[in-house]
Amino acid sequence: MIESPRAVRVCVTNLDIARQWYCQALECDPSYVDELGVTFVVGGCLLTLSLGDLSSQPGTAVYWGVDDLAGEYQRLCAMGQGDAQNLPMVDANPRTAEVLDPFGNVFGLFANDGKGERKARNQRVAQKVALQNVRETLDQIQHKEAEEKKLGRIIGWSAAIALVLLALVVWGMVAKRAPQPGTFLKPLSSTPAR
Repeated sequence: MIESPRAVRVCVTNLDIARQWYCQALECDPSYVDELGVTFVVGGCLLTLSLGDLSSQPGTAVYWGVDDLAGEYQRLCAMGQGDAQNLPMVDANPRTAEVLDPFGNVFGLFANDGKGERKARNQRVAQKVALQNVRETLDQIQHKEAEEKKLGRIIGWSAAIALVLLALVVWGMVAKRAPQPGTFLKPLSSTPAR
């Protein structure tokens, strides 16, 4: 399984100029320096400036984290157009392998060997799952609140309509019992008044 980038290699023609520029850009000093390269550690990712001829090799390579270096290398080689497209599996670092994409860019693999890396990856996966569960729960709550508001509006309008209808019925009944103009009111008792 391919994961997030673990290392980036940038080919440069002058290490001194590249080192000064990247020190200022990254606002940190390199972690490792030798005559062939300068390595920075930035947010857990290795950035290596390597001395080389840009006309004869790719200038930049990104190394993606993998659990099974040999298996992923074989899988990527099978996707290519024959062995001419693939670089050697192991170069100076036995934890890396490189394959060229169809455009000649280096697609690097970086073996995840440490327990700490696996633990951190598992924690990231657990965090993603937890965040997804929280989002789903919030969406459900929001949907439920919207349904409750909708039901409340329906009940409110129904009650208002019922009150209007009731008022119309009562008004109609009162209007039927009201005396017509020009008629006298009769007393309610049956005994004649003296």
